[in-house]
Amino acid sequence: MAETQEQKIARLAAKQYRNWQEKRSVETGAAEYPKGWVWIDIPKFQDYYSVETIKKFITSAKRYNVDPYDFVALGIAESGLGRTTFSNPAHIDLPLHTRGLWWALHEKDPTKFRDPRQLPLEEKRDLYIDYSAKLLAEKLGKYKDKLSAIQAYSGTGKTVYGGDPETVKDLYGTTRLFGKPFSQINFWKEKPQAKRIAEISAQLKKQKSIDEYINELANLPE
Repeated sequence: MAETQEQKIARLAAKQYRNWQEKRSVETGAAEYPKGWVWIDIPKFQDYYSVETIKKFITSAKRYNVDPYDFVALGIAESGLGRTTFSNPAHIDLPLHTRGLWWALHEKDPTKFRDPRQLPLEEKRDLYIDYSAKLLAEKLGKYKDKLSAIQAYSGTGKTVYGGDPETVKDLYGTTRLFGKPFSQINFWKEKPQAKRIAEISAQLKKQKSIDEYINELANLPE
């Protein structure tokens, strides 16, 4: 008799692993399909990441002249490249950008009138990734310095989790972020999210974790 999903989850939970990498290789599916996953060894973000999603990020970054390392780093910091939110891996503020997403979808195919919220998951993910890259490019053009642009993308103050500590607690089980109480963080002055993303990007460049995919996609047509 075939193993049920519940039985598989219980079996994996009971399995003894030699280390975190082996554990994640089984949990993500990298052990069964290694070509579809890449191990990225960055402190606090050590994990297997989807090659398909990495390529989506790189392609959109190239389209809008955004540093692909920065954009992949943003995806890692925001959602583990879709691990926590598959359809919105760059964590754009959907209520804030509803109109922009409608127009982006219309521009892709003016012959159809479709609601982005009703798209199949993978098509929705691709639309959101591309829109996120465009949004980051706009912030880079406006602010010039990279840290300010990335922090503006993530949120400048009240826009971060609506400025509500209870929202943060509901999401993370704590009202502390970046090592201090949420209410004490001056996001625009301190730029904690931007600094985290910049550090991940620097580590990606040192490790050359995604160079293979950047080189593979280097000559894509615009």
